[in-house]
Amino acid sequence: MDKETKKPVLLTETKLKKIARWEDSFRKIAGKAALEGPIAVKTPYELQPEDLLAVIEKMKSAPEGALEEEWAGPLLDRADQLFQTDRRLWQDRPTDGYHGLPCEADETLTIFEKLLAAVAVGEPDTAPLEAALKQLILDREQPVPLRMFSDEAKEHYIRYYDNKNVLDRASEAEILLYVLFVDELCTKKNVLALQAKAYACYGGNRAYACSWTKARELLLELMNLDESPGYANSLGYIYFYGRTNNGKPEYAKAFYYFSIGAAGGVYESRYKLADMFRSGLGVPRNKWICAKLINELYVELLPFLLDGVYDSKFADVALRMGDLQREGLVGEKNPAAALLFYLQARFAIKKRRETDEQYGDETVEKKIDQLIETVWPQLGIPKPVKVLEAVSPGMMTRAIPLRKEDYFELKIRPNEKGSWAVTLFRKSQKDARRHLPMLITVPEAQFCGQVEKLAFELHEPLWRLPKEAEDKKGGWTIHFDGGENDVYTLGQEETGRISGSWTLRLPKE
Repeated sequence: MDKETKKPVLLTETKLKKIARWEDSFRKIAGKAALEGPIAVKTPYELQPEDLLAVIEKMKSAPEGALEEEWAGPLLDRADQLFQTDRRLWQDRPTDGYHGLPCEADETLTIFEKLLAAVAVGEPDTAPLEAALKQLILDREQPVPLRMFSDEAKEHYIRYYDNKNVLDRASEAEILLYVLFVDELCTKKNVLALQAKAYACYGGNRAYACSWTKARELLLELMNLDESPGYANSLGYIYFYGRTNNGKPEYAKAFYYFSIGAAGGVYESRYKLADMFRSGLGVPRNKWICAKLINELYVELLPFLLDGVYDSKFADVALRMGDLQREGLVGEKNPAAALLFYLQARFAIKKRRETDEQYGDETVEKKIDQLIETVWPQLGIPKPVKVLEAVSPGMMTRAIPLRKEDYFELKIRPNEKGSWAVTLFRKSQKDARRHLPMLITVPEAQFCGQVEKLAFELHEPLWRLPKEAEDKKGGWTIHFDGGENDVYTLGQEETGRISGSWTLRLPKE
């Protein structure tokens, strides 16, 4: 053992409690380790209200500066090591049967942090902190609904249940407390509580029955309190479907609020405006504006799907892209292109439902499936193909979208059949070391999915490849991001020419 290595001073729970209560100076309890040596604890100490009350009581008669020098000063650097300060350990700890409430230890830690901060900037006003600590002790004897919770604690509880799955698992008692807290904070114009109640009434949940009128009222109130454009988007939907007008749409109002949402960058508002221009609802029909809005959204949202972000609105936009092609809104009808977009929409909605299902997703998926069944017979293909013949990697890359910094890597290796195994990968200039998933859509196969690679078989090859592309194993590796007629290019530079008889067996979705 290195002579310079110092053995940590072990602080027992008893010593940690003395430090917490300021029963003696930190330096005296910890010894030399307080200044220069390492300290070890078996388990960080969980602060109690009584500990901090003891500190506040001692402060009343302590010499000036003693609190900061003997207690607060050392703990500003050592608190995380000595005391339990990881709130994640408490987030699922029930308080007398109620999940989601900040437990006594959590609230005590908050008061401890406030006390340390107050001491650091000057003489602290301990009266409110002392009152809060005493209330924590009194609350131990009270039923949870009768306890004195701060607005901060009530917000903590509301956030905990801001998840449909969590709310659906809650007990009746937990639901009643949730409603109590939300309604109390709504009277104080608390934005979090107003949001919770507005979106609960928007369709209904276990805490609040559906009330479109109440949802509208709360959303309008929120627009005056908060600048989020999402409220306008939700109001747009209420008016679009006539939810507060006996089912009769109010398109002029819907257009007004969707316009606010779109100006604020809300994707839903933007494609709902496109829907209104497409059909002339509340605004003169304009197919070109509709197509422009949908195309812009598709270009913006596609990179999210390429990067595996599935909780976006890409599925809704790809569905509308398919509609543009199926109807021939700004050109000839193109069922193959429509199917391509519908397949992408189906892939995206399935992934979104697995990741973070959103309101109406099941209905959207059923609609997409119906549209795929509608356009498929128009392709004149008896059944989806499983193997693609005479399709080269260069041709397939037209069905694989890239970001600006992306390119393809093609590896060519001899195989045991006497032909060549050709593997296609997607890579990025930002990280050339790893392969990225590829989004591939093949309408004639009714296939859309993300794959790590595509494997081709090449027969009777004829190629011209640069010498530097050859490796020691008798194969080649080239990079490209485009090309035509068996000519592969990266930027403006040709990287190789390959022709032959190609076979591609599609992977399973």
